[in-house]
Amino acid sequence: MKNHANLEGAALKYLPTIVNDVKLVFDPKELSKLFTDFILNVPVGRLTIQKLYCLIEIVHSDLFTQHDCREILLPMMTDQLKYHLERQEDLEACCQLLSNILEVLYRKDVGPTQRHVQIIMEKLLRTVNRTVISMGRDSELIMKKPDR
Repeated sequence: MKNHANLEGAALKYLPTIVNDVKLVFDPKELSKLFTDFILNVPVGRLTIQKLYCLIEIVHSDLFTQHDCREILLPMMTDQLKYHLERQEDLEACCQLLSNILEVLYRKDVGPTQRHVQIIMEKLLRTVNRTVISMGRDSELIMKKPDR
């Protein structure tokens, strides 16, 4: 069982490194579906941090910059974020993932993003607000405003 978890962890770690090359062989939308299925098949409660960092790397891939692929990947990513934020699991990785998603959506070269921002707002705004409130002002993840 432990060896199986090691294999899953290695797959989560290294799979994103080949995305841009595999995209040349596979249809990008089909590849997005395969990644979505792969992430959803990681058992709940196992390899959480590896899964989140895998998603972060996928966000940095060429795949996520394509509108049609984001249509497939973003709902899964927001569901994963919501699940882990609600459980206060690996908040730093969750913050990094959400931040990276928003950075890509802010770019001008990634096609239309309004609908994708709307998905994030509808699925995550309340959860993010609750998480921030529960963290308190002394949390390292909350940036304090400088005194004026």
